[in-house]
Parts: sequence; structure tokens; C-alpha cells
Amino acid sequence: MLPTLRTDVGVGAWTTLGTVGLLWMNSLVPAVMGKDTPYLNQGFFFDWTPQNQSPPIPTTAQCETIHIEYGRGNAVGPNPVAPYYLQIYTSTFIVPLVVPAGTSNADLNFDWPVPFIPGTQYQICMFDSNGVTGGCQAVYTVYPAPNTTLNNPPVCTNLTYPQQDQVLGVTALVDNGPLGQFAWIPQCTDISVKPNNGTPPFTMTVAPALHPPYNITSNSMDPINWTVSLSWGMPFFISLADSTGMTWAFGPLHSGEGTDTTCLAELNQIAASSKEVQPWVAAVSGAGGLIVGLVAGLLGAVWFTSRRKRNQMDQPYTDLPTPPADTSYHIEPFVMPSERELGFGPSHASSPSNTLFDSRHTRNTSAVTTGSADRPRSPTGSVMMSPISNIPPAHVPLIPPHRPLSSENRSQSQVFVVHHDGGRAPVTVYAADGTEIVELPPRYNESNSGTAGGSSSNEAASTAMRTGTVPPLQPDRRQPGAMPAKAQRRVVS
Repeated sequence: MLPTLRTDVGVGAWTTLGTVGLLWMNSLVPAVMGKDTPYLNQGFFFDWTPQNQSPPIPTTAQCETIHIEYGRGNAVGPNPVAPYYLQIYTSTFIVPLVVPAGTSNADLNFDWPVPFIPGTQYQICMFDSNGVTGGCQAVYTVYPAPNTTLNNPPVCTNLTYPQQDQVLGVTALVDNGPLGQFAWIPQCTDISVKPNNGTPPFTMTVAPALHPPYNITSNSMDPINWTVSLSWGMPFFISLADSTGMTWAFGPLHSGEGTDTTCLAELNQIAASSKEVQPWVAAVSGAGGLIVGLVAGLLGAVWFTSRRKRNQMDQPYTDLPTPPADTSYHIEPFVMPSERELGFGPSHASSPSNTLFDSRHTRNTSAVTTGSADRPRSPTGSVMMSPISNIPPAHVPLIPPHRPLSSENRSQSQVFVVHHDGGRAPVTVYAADGTEIVELPPRYNESNSGTAGGSSSNEAASTAMRTGTVPPLQPDRRQPGAMPAKAQRRVVS
């Protein structure tokens, strides 16, 4: 038996509420027509479970008033905006009921008496003025109120029944025939809903318990198909609304055991006939991966090369010789002998020469030395040189005596110019900043001379090499030749 109705709430009120419900469904984010139907993004939460009731018991007495509270909470969807509405699916009616639930963004609660007869199953969903959903609650069952009977029901208010011309005609089918109002539909099978009247566009809503709803929109009178992609045993309602506010609903339905559950593999949003990867998709993906790998390799090579060049620029002296790691190896500094030791001073006749002689360079090179403080001296100067035979070899060492590098010696620059035989250009020039360099041509002994002087000169040079001493350089002297004899004249008388 239906509860007693109030006469001040009539058909006009139901028409208004139906229009509000239509605006809600049309304002929701349009879902893709077909099988891929994601949940709506939830913008707030609501419930009416008493604080001392844990866990909640999904039952209410007939005409019991439930205190609904709602708020933003930790929802991630769009912010809700008043006014708010309840959309109620029942097992008694084949239309959803829409009830205003508040017009303030500050007072977020609403008291609503449950008007349904005992045995009615209902599920409440909620939305705001922009169609932002607050989700759906569990399916509740109505039981008789205390001290009441079916013949003496309680008096309830706030209920309006729709007229017959406001119910949308629908043909609902499943794989094995017509869809029953309380049917169990196997998982990953389709439900087909075809409007028989009404004005497009049509919005099909799937409202699972304790979940946000799905929405599928169609702009024609063609059937709308949805694949049951819910867990086994989950209850849900479905509804259809057109652009004028006409509605239709079925439920509670349940998701049954299916022989094919491939649609559940992709977060319950992929159809039963799951699509395989096409060959061209695999080819494009492979080519894209190859291109990405090549680009990454080229970028890595460019980066490595630029970094290596930068390191070489930052260290321009890495190729210069460094002191050996062996600390036992000692480098003895070389100090050029003074003019007195070389025999260019006033007492050169009595002072032996200490010029360093290195047998490793006597084959191809000759050295000329000068000091930064003294002008370069030509070997053809007027200074008298001591002959080789006058230098006592026993008192001239092969290596000059070691002298510490005083501040005076360290400040004096040295210049070494090395020439080679065969007329080649100088190979090595050692110089210091601010020192004038004078390059002199190489000098040679007259080895081809047939005179006794040349022979004695060669012997003296050989003696010097054996003893390890080298006399000061002296100019080569030309030996005058014999005067030609005059021819005798014959006087013929």
C-alpha cells in the first residue's frame, strides 16, 4: 500500500523536479557513446549514517527522517555550487525521483523523510546545480515503522508521483532477450537501451552503489549500449532522460558471473571484445622507439665530445713534462760558466776552460752561448785564443764544478742556440723574456787540408775528445800557399 499523499504537492511539482533532473544529466560531463564509460569526477561527499552506528545498517523505517550531511571533504572534482538535489532510484517506480536538498553553500545538511512502503529498495545519489556529482550511497531497504501496519500506514509528506505521459518509453535488451527490472546481467555483456519516444539528445546514466555514476550521451534515437564492467554481485541502477525531462529507470540490477571477464582488465572500462594492438601501431611504436634511441645516442655523443674539448681547453699544459714520480731522481741545474772561465777575460791564458762538453751532440750540432748581460761574442773576434796543446787536460774536468744558484745567477738569463749540419735551420732555441738572441752559423774544422797544421789540428781535436776537454772556439786561419816560380826568359839576339 502506498503512503498517504499530500494534496498540495501535485503533478506540476513533479514536472519541475523532472526538469531539474534533466538539467542535471545534461550538464554532466558528456561521456563517450559506447563501451568506454569512466566514472564522473566526484566533487563532494554525503551520507546520513548516525555517528554511533558502525558499521552502517542499510535499512530505514517507513516515513523515517534521515539527516543528510554533505561537504567538499577530500574530493578532487569541481567545487560544488548550490542548490543541491537528491536523485533517488527505487525498486517501486520506473522513473528516478528528484528532490531539492538545499539552496545554501553554508548550511550543508538536509532532513528527508523516507516515504516508501515497506520492502522498497532505494538508492540515493546527489548532485549540485552544475551537475557535479556527490556519488551514490548503498542500496537501502524500507521496513515497517513501529506501531504501524499495512492497513494503518504512517502519514508521509514530500512525495510526488509522475504522470504516465512523463515516463519515457524504452526498449531494454541484453544478450539473451529483454532486460528485467531486477535482472542479473553477466559481466562483460552488453545492455542495450533504445528510446521509443522523446527528444534527443538522450543521456543514459549507470549508478553503481557506493560509486560515482557513469554517463553516456546519444544525439539520435539509436540504441545506447553499455558493457557491464562491474565486479561480481555489485548492485546498480540505470536510467534514461531526454531533452524535455522525460525519464525512465530500471533496478536494482546486479552484475552476475560472466564467462568472459576481459573487460575488467582495464579498470572496468574496456569492452568484452578487447582490441588487439594493430600491426601499424606496433610498427609506429617500434620506429618511434628507434628514433628516440638514435636521438638520445647523438645527444650523448655531442655532450661527451663537448665536455672533452672543454676539459682540454681548461688544462692546456697537460702535455708538458712533469717531474718524475721517483723522488730519488735529482735534477742538477746547469750554470753557464763566466767569461773568466771561458778564457775571454784578462787572465784567459792561465785559466782553464770549463765549457761543458757532451759527446752525444758532437756529431751533428755545435753550440754558441751568450749571457743576457754580455753582448754575444763572435768567434772571429780579436781575442787571442790559447792553442789546444797549451791546455793541461789533467786540470780541466769534464763537467763544470757545481755552484749554487744565487740570486744573481738566477736573475741572469741564458740563451742557447743550436744549429745542425747540412745547412738546416735551427731546431731548438732556448730563450728568456727580454734577451736578445743572436744566431751564429756552425763552424767546422778543415779536415780536407793537406798541410801539417791541419793534421796537427785534427790530432789536437781527437786528444781533446779523449780527455773530455774542449778549448775555446778560435777562428780558422788560411795557410798561405807557395809562391809560383818565375819563368826564365830567353833573350834571342
